[in-house]
Amino acid sequence: MANDWDEVCDVAAHNALLRAKVNKLIGNIWSAKKRKDKEEIKIRALASADAFNTLLETIHGINAAHMTWSKTPKAYWFAPNSRRGCEKVSVETIST
Repeated sequence: MANDWDEVCDVAAHNALLRAKVNKLIGNIWSAKKRKDKEEIKIRALASADAFNTLLETIHGINAAHMTWSKTPKAYWFAPNSRRGCEKVSVETIST
């Protein structure tokens, strides 16, 4: 919590860094789950010819035109800058 305007940049930077760390942890959890789910689909699809054909029919029936394939946007935080107040800084890597 900021007690005055001088601390606002520090609090904003702290919150942005904390948010980026939490997002990375959540991303790691979902990534692991996705790998597990893909492995399960692979096992089931290769169990029989019918199962494999069902998977192919499902894949061919997906309309991917509405899907967004862009990467996750970069995270930013605001660092104190004595000349301009706060300066936007990219957070490229967040260690957990």
